[in-house]
Amino acid sequence: MKLIELHKLDTKDILEIYDLPHDEVTDIRINSMQKFKALGLPTRKSELFSKTGIKSIYDKNYLKNYKSGLNTNIKTTDNFRIVFKRGFYSPLQSKLPEGVSVHFDKAPVLDNLSTNPFYYLSGALNQNFYVIRVEKDLHVDTPLEIIYLDDLYKSQTHMYITLELEENARLNLFEKVLISSSNFFNHTLNVILNKDAKIVHTHQQDSQDSTHIISNYNYTQHENTSSKIYSYQNGSSLSIALWDADLVGNHADIDFTALQLPNQEQKLNTLVNIKHNAPNTTSNQLIKQIIND
Repeated sequence: MKLIELHKLDTKDILEIYDLPHDEVTDIRINSMQKFKALGLPTRKSELFSKTGIKSIYDKNYLKNYKSGLNTNIKTTDNFRIVFKRGFYSPLQSKLPEGVSVHFDKAPVLDNLSTNPFYYLSGALNQNFYVIRVEKDLHVDTPLEIIYLDDLYKSQTHMYITLELEENARLNLFEKVLISSSNFFNHTLNVILNKDAKIVHTHQQDSQDSTHIISNYNYTQHENTSSKIYSYQNGSSLSIALWDADLVGNHADIDFTALQLPNQEQKLNTLVNIKHNAPNTTSNQLIKQIIND
């Protein structure tokens, strides 16, 4: 299946091709696919993608689903971890701290005003909507890893996850993408910080050179919240990270640092949009790119 072919097919046929269940979120998937079609696949004329040509992924034939031989054994550490393999939560490979839960989101709420078509594509074609919740007043000092695995070849994986920190929660999050060659990985992570919550979020994308990766991040920060984000991109043929933060609470603060290490043939891009929608909100951004010969 080529991405460019999605516009030619009926939405219900698309869900069947991707072997998605008919359940309580089917209408949400259909609505999301319709919004994706309405926006269309972006070109350089699109504001979000004007600096990065992504046409190369449109005509590539995904969904072959051949085993690639990628080693998906995860090194044992003392960290907590949440593992998603081929788009599904893998509880046997995961280790959760007490007070952190993973469950299906039966009533996901998507942003109807987004101009990012890949956000809606993840909302339409994910295998399950997931929610990760950190309980009120819980301070997780040991790092919590979120690991995305895909050992198939020429596969297409879409994920839609919401991470919510309840009031006064603390989390040190380490997010890592491990996918095999010639794959398309498109995922959305919504992060909600309730009053007094704080997070340190490290995003590491270190993939094989022929992969295509679109990462959509949506932060919503309420009163007196703090986020420190470190984004590292290395490898892949094309990798775009779209960060959108909405500071809706008084004294919300976000600090964003990104490092990209492309070679001459790779396209790596990070886009950051921070909206200050409350008094006394603060932000800082630093993005560096070093090109390897």
